[in-house]
Amino acid sequence: MRIAFDGTALRPGRTGVGYYTEHLLHHLAQVVSNDELIVISNRAIDTTSPLPPGVRIATPSRRAPRLVWMQTLAVTAIREVEADVAHFTNGMIPLMSRVPAVVTIHDMSLRLYPRHHPTRRVLLNRPLVDLAARRANAIITVSQSAKRDIVGVYGLDPGRVHVVYEAAAPSFKRVLDPAELERVRRRYGIDDRVILYVGTIEPRKNLPRLVEAFASRRGTGELSHQLVCVGPYGWLSRGLEDRIARLNVAHAINFTGYVPFEDLPALYSLAEMFVYPSMYEGFGLPVIEAMACGAPVITGRTPALTEIGGGAIQHVDRIESDELGRAMVALARSRDRRDELSAAGLARASTFSWRRAASESLEIYRDVATARSRVRAEPGRPVQMATPGGPGRSSGSARPDGAGRSGRSGGPGGSVRSGGSGKWGRAGGSGRWGTWGRTGGSGGTGAAQPSVGVAQTSTDVLFGQAYFLRFDPKLWEARQPYAPLGALYAAACVRARGYSVALFDAMLAASESEWAAALDRHRPRFAVIYEDNFNYLSKMCLLRMRQAALTMIDAARA
Repeated sequence: MRIAFDGTALRPGRTGVGYYTEHLLHHLAQVVSNDELIVISNRAIDTTSPLPPGVRIATPSRRAPRLVWMQTLAVTAIREVEADVAHFTNGMIPLMSRVPAVVTIHDMSLRLYPRHHPTRRVLLNRPLVDLAARRANAIITVSQSAKRDIVGVYGLDPGRVHVVYEAAAPSFKRVLDPAELERVRRRYGIDDRVILYVGTIEPRKNLPRLVEAFASRRGTGELSHQLVCVGPYGWLSRGLEDRIARLNVAHAINFTGYVPFEDLPALYSLAEMFVYPSMYEGFGLPVIEAMACGAPVITGRTPALTEIGGGAIQHVDRIESDELGRAMVALARSRDRRDELSAAGLARASTFSWRRAASESLEIYRDVATARSRVRAEPGRPVQMATPGGPGRSSGSARPDGAGRSGRSGGPGGSVRSGGSGKWGRAGGSGRWGTWGRTGGSGGTGAAQPSVGVAQTSTDVLFGQAYFLRFDPKLWEARQPYAPLGALYAAACVRARGYSVALFDAMLAASESEWAAALDRHRPRFAVIYEDNFNYLSKMCLLRMRQAALTMIDAARA
């Protein structure tokens, strides 16, 4: 079995998903025997330690934005390495790839708590995660709590969602070497008594409540500790500094910023307690890491943290300043309770294993690849066409009665509809690095393949978009293409209804002649040019771009 493994999260400065990806990859390399593991990514990858020689790496010569790569070049990469299955570790998959896909969805915060994410992330990422959840052959998630959220939000068959627990990396253990502890203490300015937080500093992690609780108890003299916050600044985090200044506690709070992986075990080991006031988690990797290093842990009763912590953590019923403050003071005053929680945490953390996570993931890959092989062996079935006006029709979808939405009928190439509600896709930009998803032959666009086991006599719908980057000199010079998300969504919806579809992306195409070549190759029943006619073609674009769209329409009608 040849496994394509998503390495896009393996970049410098990585946090939770990046460490999940790295730990799983290293341990997969240990458990595969006759299988081949190939890392694909939009850029050169970065790992804490070298990958074993048997792991292949396939990355482009030039870095591409992740969203662009995922919906364009990833399709080509998977095909070129001839993967039997592909695992994407951060909630998205290439929508037009024919290769069976496994996706890890870590939590449902984009759906359940969108206010805790930047608007751009919600608008761009959430629809792609939604599509991945419905289109992937299998979903991996990291806790039973996260599984319940995924199944509940999407109404999925629970059998498609597999829980594979994360773990602390093997290097996370209590550090006893005085020289190493002193090195880390000096490097980060750590005091003798420390309350520790580790994680990105962003709204969902609820740092303001921890700061308020700490400031209150420090002001009363009940705590003499230093609060050390380890992690990069995230979205909406800068206002925290103003709050700290108003509370007059800046002298007792140490923000270290991002800390290298190798220094984290010593920081956990120096902590008298670890406090994690997050409002929502899929797993909560810092909690396991803290327990593996012997740090007593305080958290709220977030379902995932309750599940992961078992009886080895100190819970507060409500993540409020008073309750957090009381819990920290009680733990600071009781060495026996700290020792009890430390021992329980060490035992609990030892029950989680990256090697087991890798073995369980590998079994999911095998099941998905085997199921695909069985379907391939079945006789072909005719394409089930959607009924006119039936459920699931979306802007830009073709009608089987032979008419586009505008009512225009075309010649042998089928009817042409330029338009539909392409505004969202245009707002996100459309484009790609090269011709989209080629499936063979010389040049031209690539077809999104029909569902497995479905006989294909010709392409039903060829989707295209008319934005040629090279026709806009300023943007061409800036080298900033975009994925045609609107067209991708439309194509995915149409293919989900049983149509065979292909996609032409003009972003890096040389001219309209490549569209003509795509028409000749695919001979579609319908050609759809997915643009926002009113706002884009009639008002905003260059004259040359408008002429290109009209030329594409004429070519499809010919």
